[in-house]
Amino acid sequence: MRSSAANGKKAAATQQRVPPAPADLAAPLRQVWGELAAAVDSTGLYAGPGDLAAFRVLVRSVAMVNTPPAKMPATALVRLHQATAAMLASWGLTPASRTKMQRERLRLARFGRAF
Repeated sequence: MRSSAANGKKAAATQQRVPPAPADLAAPLRQVWGELAAAVDSTGLYAGPGDLAAFRVLVRSVAMVNTPPAKMPATALVRLHQATAAMLASWGLTPASRTKMQRERLRLARFGRAF
């Protein structure tokens, strides 16, 4: 059975980083991309090219929350905020989701990866 330290080293070695923003992305989206990429990289949740589409959706959603279309109905804006908050949580970018991740990491370090 491997030690939890060995598992931690393996996870760290395979951690992927969010790629740079595509060159054809508009400037406001590039700025959001850079901010979110740094935050997501710090969580270690980006697993590679398979996550790119979800990350692009997150970037567009956050950018739209930052500067919503002028004629967006209030109900649509509320739904956008809710959906964006859920996406941020799924990437570990809310205080509650970070706390949950930290607890899980401590549990794994303490008891190992038995499952």
